[in-house]
Amino acid sequence: MPLNSGISGEEFMNECESFKQIRETGLSLFQSEQFTNALTYFKEALKYGIDVYLLGDIACCNYKLKNYFEAEKYFTLTENSLMNVDGKIDESFSYNYAEFLFEYKKDYEKAYKYSQYYITAKNYNFYQFELYLKILIALNKKEDSVKLILNHYSKINEIINLSFIYANYAIKS
Repeated sequence: MPLNSGISGEEFMNECESFKQIRETGLSLFQSEQFTNALTYFKEALKYGIDVYLLGDIACCNYKLKNYFEAEKYFTLTENSLMNVDGKIDESFSYNYAEFLFEYKKDYEKAYKYSQYYITAKNYNFYQFELYLKILIALNKKEDSVKLILNHYSKINEIINLSFIYANYAIKS
């Protein structure tokens, strides 16, 4: 919101709160894989102003919905905006963007660059690990692939064990 927009401080704060609530609803819908509904909320939030992370949310939704042209447009906007803001890359965005670059664009070098942001986090999941391994293999980084598996062996076992526990729970329910 521009400073000279002519609205009061209270109106501005209300709009900020509305933006936050709409985006949080969109994030919740995204996490529950309701991508079409999440996209609707994210686009509604755009009415309050452009936020670099909101652009990333829209990109990720479009990718999950296989709207590749729109996904690429918003991923590019996000990437350019991040380089102009603080360069901080969200782990979820970096995974989705790396996946888009790897699976759709076949840009393995760039996918590798973005995968670095999420794989260094301690809370990556099996899908993130698998994508990173595929990227390493596509780039013929065999030594790095072996190191990754060896260095993350305990994490891999933890993920597999949790998967089996969840599967057993799901079967019993």
